[in-house]
Amino acid sequence: DDINNNNNNNTYKQLENFILDSILPLAGQLDAFYMKFYERNRIPMLRLFTKIDWESNAKNINYWLNRLRKIAPKYKNKLQFTICSIEDFEQEVYHLKPPKNNNDNDNDNDNNQDENLIVAIIKSGSQPFKLVNSIINIETIDQFANDFINDKLLPFIKSQPIPIESKENGVTIVVGYNFQSIVLESNKDILLEIYAPWCGHCKSLTPIYEELANKLDPYQNTLTVAKIDATANELPPFVRIDGYPSIYLFPANDKYNPISFENNRDIKSLIKFLKKNVHFPLIKSQSTTITTNKEEL
Repeated sequence: DDINNNNNNNTYKQLENFILDSILPLAGQLDAFYMKFYERNRIPMLRLFTKIDWESNAKNINYWLNRLRKIAPKYKNKLQFTICSIEDFEQEVYHLKPPKNNNDNDNDNDNNQDENLIVAIIKSGSQPFKLVNSIINIETIDQFANDFINDKLLPFIKSQPIPIESKENGVTIVVGYNFQSIVLESNKDILLEIYAPWCGHCKSLTPIYEELANKLDPYQNTLTVAKIDATANELPPFVRIDGYPSIYLFPANDKYNPISFENNRDIKSLIKFLKKNVHFPLIKSQSTTITTNKEEL
């Protein structure tokens, strides 16, 4: 019976693969209908995101489809090749687009690249892999696909560049690239403000939060007061954002269970929150001269 079951399972799998091969083209447009077939194939997917309008832009769409079809055969059963509408996949595109900065030269090294043309490889259960540092053409896409197959790529993280100055008015600046090292791998308690530059409440909090950071500077051996722009930097999935600003304490002994601050956004309430929840008691560095004592905090 076990042998028969195994044979039946193998036959079913072969039939399923045959049907999927018949349905899915070498390179095709990914939409809501075909998504279920591509996902059932369980093969990583190279997606070229662009504007798709068959009435006004059919020439450009066919241009990319024809070029993807030329390289797709050598990646058979290893990669699926698709083009996707940037309008239909807004969430993925938002994640993959470089953050907007005042200095365009810092934008994720995608300089001079059409912002409506993005190439990424999506693998189930993994961070995406993005084609960066290159003009997008079929040669760079082919190399990108080959590097992925040979495990030469690092997952993409949305991030502003790591700042030259690590602090701004006493507050440590965290970005996507250094979130792991500053927040999760540090042996300190980390108080983190998650903000959006356009948020009025965030702007109102700024002078209060900076005053707090400077007041707590004597405790820098065990406590870091930090901030991160959530619109331009990726945060781990376990960090929940219900609105801006969000303030979390990442205790030194339990970084993956941050504690949300849910009180009035004033210095007194913030210090009370810290005294209750930090792993390390707020003991001043002996190398720093202090004019206030611990009780005054």
